[in-house]
Amino acid sequence: MSDIEEYQGRDTEDKFKIQSGRGILRIIKSICHLGNEPDECRNMDQTHEMIFESFPRLKNETVILKKMTLNDLNGLEQMVSDLNIYRYEPTYLPELMAESCRQFIVSDCDRLFREKSCVILGIYAKENPDEFLGISELYGYSAERSKISIGYRLRKEYWHKGIATATVGLLKDYILNRLQLERITAHVRVENPASERCLLKNGFVQRRAPHEEDWGFDHPVIANKFVIYPASDDE
Repeated sequence: MSDIEEYQGRDTEDKFKIQSGRGILRIIKSICHLGNEPDECRNMDQTHEMIFESFPRLKNETVILKKMTLNDLNGLEQMVSDLNIYRYEPTYLPELMAESCRQFIVSDCDRLFREKSCVILGIYAKENPDEFLGISELYGYSAERSKISIGYRLRKEYWHKGIATATVGLLKDYILNRLQLERITAHVRVENPASERCLLKNGFVQRRAPHEEDWGFDHPVIANKFVIYPASDDE
C-alpha cells in the first residue's frame, strides 16, 4: 500500500493528527530558518552546548584564561577596590554586584555559567599561571545572530604591558575558530582610548559612532561599539 492510499484510508481524527504533525514540523523548520538544512540547527545547538558545557582553559604565548579559584581572592579584592579600574566600566559587572569577592569566586561564577548568562575567566600570566591579572568575560550569546560579546578588566599594575591585547586575541581565536561564531562585539567608553586600541589591534572595527548607553550610572555614558563580523553584513 502506498503512503497516499494509507493516508486516504485513515479516519478523520487520524488525518487531523497527521496534518497537525506536518504543520508543527513546518513551523519548527521556519523558526530555525532551516528549510532543508537540518545541520544548521544542530550546529547552533552544539555551539550552545560547547559554550556552557565546561569552563574552557585557553592559552597563547602571553596569557592563560581559566576558571577562577580562591587562590585569586586577594588579587580580586585589590582589583575591585581600585576605583581607577572601574571608572570606565559598567556599574553592574558581576564582581561588583556580588556580596563578596569570596562569594563571586565560590558561587556566582558557577551560577551565571549554569544560567547560561556568561562565562567568566580569570586572566593569568603564562609564565606564572597562579598570578591573577584580571577578569575576562563572554556574554550576550545569540545563536540566531551567531554572536557573542566580550569584556575584560585588568589590575592596574598590568596595564600597558600587552596583556589586554593578548587576552582579546585569545578570546577572538576561541570564538571564531573553536566556537565558530561569526560576530564578536565589544563596547568601550570614549574616555578609554587604550581599550579601543587593544580592539583595533585585534581586527575589530568601529561599527557605530559614539552614542549613549545605560551603564548603570545616574546618567547615560557615551560609548563606541566595536565588532568583528562577516563580509556579508556589508552587502
